[in-house]
Amino acid sequence: DMKYAITLLVSLFALLAPQTAALAQTEKTADDYKVVVDEVRDGVRFVEATMSETVCSTEFKVEINVGDKTIQKAVLVRGCPGNGTAVCKLLEGMTVDEAVKRLKGTPCGKRVSSCPDQMARILSSLKW
Repeated sequence: DMKYAITLLVSLFALLAPQTAALAQTEKTADDYKVVVDEVRDGVRFVEATMSETVCSTEFKVEINVGDKTIQKAVLVRGCPGNGTAVCKLLEGMTVDEAVKRLKGTPCGKRVSSCPDQMARILSSLKW
């Protein structure tokens, strides 16, 4: 009967949904970030980027001193508020090269990337 068929389909979906979500996560790439703003004003480079869909944060905003390539300010939008704020505070005063070196490859569970890894990828994609 129809009620049995619907129950069977719902049960089947419940069994397959976690596997489908895991498969979709592994098929995503960590390189789907996008720099949407990259401009220099008064010796400061302002960069805004959307993060990869593989991580919790949605945006990364950073201000970089053009003269010595030090990060003056960094902000993560969404994601883990405490960790994001802490990482951004630690980046202040650090050179872009040092930040990339420290953040690149940072894991986050079974995800293909992490918010710090995305920050490193975005920073390393900037041409000087």
